[in-house]
Amino acid sequence: MRRVRTPSPRRGGGASPSLSRAVFFPVITGGAESERDGVLATWFVPDGAQVTEGERLAQGAIGTQSVDVTAPKKGVVHLLVDQGNAVVQGTPIAFID
Repeated sequence: MRRVRTPSPRRGGGASPSLSRAVFFPVITGGAESERDGVLATWFVPDGAQVTEGERLAQGAIGTQSVDVTAPKKGVVHLLVDQGNAVVQGTPIAFID
């Protein structure tokens, strides 16, 4: 499994996403450093999909906990992290145009 510290916002040569358009990996623990990383378990939408606000985009897992990631707004989603990769909590995993 590849560890992702800072996903590249330039996948496909696009512009850097602003934080207002970012979709973040959830922060579900405040525990020890060993619990800082999670796994982007599943994407439920493909890159480039049109999404609506509140739509389920992905599921993340940290230890035995899992949480859904939903779209903060409507638009076209651009995935920054591949399914199955380790991700630091609070890291952008996608952005929405």
